[in-house]
Amino acid sequence: NYGNWKVKAYFNEELFFTQAFIVEINLNKPTNLNIILNDTNNVNLTWNAVDLAESYRIYRNGNMISTTNNLYSIDNGIVPGESYVYKVIAVRGNRTSLINDGVSIDIPVDELPVPTIESIIME
Repeated sequence: NYGNWKVKAYFNEELFFTQAFIVEINLNKPTNLNIILNDTNNVNLTWNAVDLAESYRIYRNGNMISTTNNLYSIDNGIVPGESYVYKVIAVRGNRTSLINDGVSIDIPVDELPVPTIESIIME
């Protein structure tokens, strides 16, 4: 909730107060979630701002992995050969948005470099 409010008004120069009421804030879910694979060890996530959001919670495969005040996050906990689904929730105080639809990524397996032979020495 966004707080308890009372409205004061004057009628014929007499002061009146309304009963207290609560203003509810419904946060939109973050949109345009993008994922960029930096290498097989980390990914960058970005999304659009949500009006009135104070922070964002980032989820990987259903588990919260971080909270940020930014519109991006870096996940260093990925493993080559695994698949991940990322989702983001907007937060304001104790209020949260619905979780967004999420994006998925398959992390490629590191390929070992093919050794090259520079020279052969025969004795």
